[in-house]
Amino acid sequence: MDGIDTPKGTAKIAAGMSLDALDGLAARYLPMVIKSINPSINTERFGPSTFGNQAEHTMDKIKTVLVAANLWGKNMAPKSMIATLAILEVAKAAATVTLYARHAKEESFDAKPTDSGRFGNALMLAGLGLETIINLVDKHNKTGAWIKILRSVGQAAFVAGTALTLDATQKYFGRLKPTDSEHR
Repeated sequence: MDGIDTPKGTAKIAAGMSLDALDGLAARYLPMVIKSINPSINTERFGPSTFGNQAEHTMDKIKTVLVAANLWGKNMAPKSMIATLAILEVAKAAATVTLYARHAKEESFDAKPTDSGRFGNALMLAGLGLETIINLVDKHNKTGAWIKILRSVGQAAFVAGTALTLDATQKYFGRLKPTDSEHR
């Protein structure tokens, strides 16, 4: 398999992360699509399991940290960007696991990401992805004037994404505060 530091390896990582974003959508909407095709089918069996849902929320964050670690090891993007992303993902993963453990008896509890978290992560990953691509292009001495524009766009996306992700992380930790019923 091609390493993350090759164009082919980077494309595989990008494709995998894009497909991962789609699996949640498919899981949510599959029962509705099946029901619209054949209303007599019992679609309950197509719904996500509680554990599967919880594992998916946590594993997405861990996967992102692993990709970040690989980028760090190959020196493929600014370390400050990689560290920022990894720290926020580890914090959200820890909060997610803690929330699910705290609410283990509640079948309907869901610590799914906030909209700001989803958009923030997408922007951070897009910015980091642009930096990675730019570094690969620079590595092969195929630079041009457009590199500065792409780098600026990537950095702006990363900064905007970081602000949104910080908001989402704060919301995760806000949910960790004990409720009035837990104080009693």
